[in-house]
Amino acid sequence: MGLSRLKVELEEYNEKWKENFNKEKIILKNIFKEDALDIQHVGSTAIPGIKAKPIIDIAIAVKELDIALKHRKQLEKEGYAFRGDAGVKGRYFFSKGSDDNKTHHVHVETIDSTNWKNHVLFKNYLIKHPEEIKQYEKVKVHLAEKYADERKKYTEGKNEFISKILEKAEKELDENK
Repeated sequence: MGLSRLKVELEEYNEKWKENFNKEKIILKNIFKEDALDIQHVGSTAIPGIKAKPIIDIAIAVKELDIALKHRKQLEKEGYAFRGDAGVKGRYFFSKGSDDNKTHHVHVETIDSTNWKNHVLFKNYLIKHPEEIKQYEKVKVHLAEKYADERKKYTEGKNEFISKILEKAEKELDENK
């Protein structure tokens, strides 16, 4: 498990990703305690059946963003590096592993934020709609081939598809109210 910070390599879905998340969740719960309102496995490794970069994405919901800073030293003791917002306003980002082998990304977000809502909504919608998983995988494979050494361009290339899925998920959510 793990991948260079700059590379894009996709692997077939692996059940061990879920197991790895569950182990890491225990560590994070012990650090954040009651400050963690929810901890979710997000990103492609949380979606059964889809190819993904072998890095576990974890979102932690908190009441106030600065709670992440309160736990920064403990996270660093567990091997997490603080990356500020890493280009996404309204969150704090931590990564685990060396630059040559990143294994985990932690996104600390407020529970009422768009960032949190989108992480959870996107994952849940795809799991509920397997036909969309295949479409997303096609996009990811194409971008991984095109931008194998340009992680930022790979990530940016997924934005249009992700936005469309979030629109569908929002609509479905509104219809079910």
